[in-house]
Formats: sequence, C-alpha cells, structure tokens
Amino acid sequence: MLAKIKAGEALADLQRISFQHGIGLPPVFALVGKTLAQADSIARVLYPELDPIALLEEDAVELMLAETERQLEPQQLLSWLYTQIEPLSHMPRRVGNLVNKLDTGTLKVGIAPTDLSDFEHAIRSTANRIGGAVIVAALLIASALLARVHDLRWAAFAGFCFAFVLKIYLLWKIIRTPGEL
Repeated sequence: MLAKIKAGEALADLQRISFQHGIGLPPVFALVGKTLAQADSIARVLYPELDPIALLEEDAVELMLAETERQLEPQQLLSWLYTQIEPLSHMPRRVGNLVNKLDTGTLKVGIAPTDLSDFEHAIRSTANRIGGAVIVAALLIASALLARVHDLRWAAFAGFCFAFVLKIYLLWKIIRTPGEL
C-alpha cells in the first residue's frame, strides 16, 4: 500500500499548486517536506506493506478523543462557558437591532476596498495619457483655426511647433516609462 503513496511527490505537487494560485507556504514547509520524504524512503525499505493512511487514521481518532475529553472536563467547560456568557447575553439585542434596521430599511452595509494601489496607478496613468492627447489635439485644432487668419499665422505656426514638441515629449515619456505618465 505504501508503494502507491509518495510523500515527496505529493508535497512537491502541493507546493506547485499553491504557487500557481498565489498561496505562500511558510519556509518551514520545505523542512517538513524533506523530513517526510526521508521518512517515506526509510519506511519503504523497512516495511513496504505499511499503510500510512490507516496509521494516521488510528492516531487521529485517538488524538481527537483525547482533546474532546480534555475540553469537556468540568473546569475547562466552565471556563469556556464563562467567556461566552457576555457575547451571548448581547446577542438577542443585536439580532433585534438588525431585524429593526432591515424592517425600516435603514440597514447600511459598508464595503472597504483593499489593495487598489495598482488599479489606481493604472487609472491615473490612463487619465494622464488621455489628458495629454486631448491637449495636443486641442493645440492642433486651435493652430489650424489660427492659420486661417492672415494676421495670426505666426501664432498658428508656434501652436503647431508647441503641439509637435509636446507630442514628442509624451511619446518619449510613454516609451521610457510604460504604465506611467
């Protein structure tokens, strides 16, 4: 039965899956994995017919029964009940307040967004780029309108030049710092 279960491979799979889903494992996990893999290889040599699942089940049941007995000792039980008396005494009033707010339509649920700094940075960058493009377009349109007036062609030329310089600066900034501006 032990030949079918490979602790080292199972732990490597667990670590790979956790990294794929962005779950960080504590550094101690590597030491536990190494220890289990060594114990696995030693057990395979010494006793290949060992069924580790059955062994763990026996120990787990014994451990759970011992912990349950400890928790149900009168002193432990009374200690736990004493810590629960105050929260439980406030429960009916809190439930009543909640039902009252639901009934009157005054219940408010607040949502606090967290870790939006990357999203905020992307929105600001996009807004800055769009703003820069609108300014360049407005300068070009204003310069084109000024070019139609004979007396202000020099102002139109200056507007075209400024729009060109601003456009080059914005392009340089976008290329140099992608995602910012």
